[in-house]
Amino acid sequence: MTATPRGDGGDERWQPASERPDHPLAAIDGASLGGGLRLVVLLGPRSSVGSTSVRCMLAGPGGPTSAPV
Repeated sequence: MTATPRGDGGDERWQPASERPDHPLAAIDGASLGGGLRLVVLLGPRSSVGSTSVRCMLAGPGGPTSAPV
């Protein structure tokens, strides 16, 4: 993927799933959804119990969504 929306106000704790190819959601990061839309999966910090926070955004011709979907 090229430009990736973070949707987090520049918080560097969130990164595109494509930057972590070992993560299961990396396989769908950047997937085409039709109508010129792509799915952007962002992986965030781990919780106190070890789960990874996830945000899904849409990116299209008009730019990325401003909030997770």
